[in-house]
Amino acid sequence: MFEHTVRLLPRWVLAKGQERIAERVFFLSPMRRLGARNRGVFRQMEEREDRLERKDEAMVKTAAFSIATRGICDLTDITREVAEAIRESGMAAGIVTVFLPGATAGVTTLEFEPGAIQDFQDFMERSIPSDGLYRHNERWGDGNGFSHIRAASLGPSLTVPFRDRELLLGTWQQIVVADFDNVPRQRKVILQILGD
Repeated sequence: MFEHTVRLLPRWVLAKGQERIAERVFFLSPMRRLGARNRGVFRQMEEREDRLERKDEAMVKTAAFSIATRGICDLTDITREVAEAIRESGMAAGIVTVFLPGATAGVTTLEFEPGAIQDFQDFMERSIPSDGLYRHNERWGDGNGFSHIRAASLGPSLTVPFRDRELLLGTWQQIVVADFDNVPRQRKVILQILGD
């Protein structure tokens, strides 16, 4: 039987107002399409695609805050600040990416309690010792070669989902910034919130 192609073209808004068309193609025979239309299924598909097309605004918000850190594997719980930014964004569900600019700090999740904090610090010292030989130190003379390696191993960003304006973290799971530098710093934390 001859197949008709029905094309529904939802728009997805990208950064800086650029748009691209994502094409969804449904293959329905004329008889099946007629039956679907009679049952209202086809109309529901069209309404859903219309809602997607009307959603022309980018649902991305950026927030930032600063924290003071002591360095040398100092850990700071930023869960409250991230949760507050989500509530202020007005979005009900989505994801938040936490990003730390800089090369001597990282972000992760951890149960933020003294035992786990000490275990994390001990692990970092055993794995990437602060008194090790680092070519970065030889070249720059700043003594923080270990900081760069620790930060690279942990990573500068973390993505966490949220629903009903609440982070979907585990009961004992907090978002933690780890500052590995060998001096105190004022760290900027950037949040990119994507949702609706």
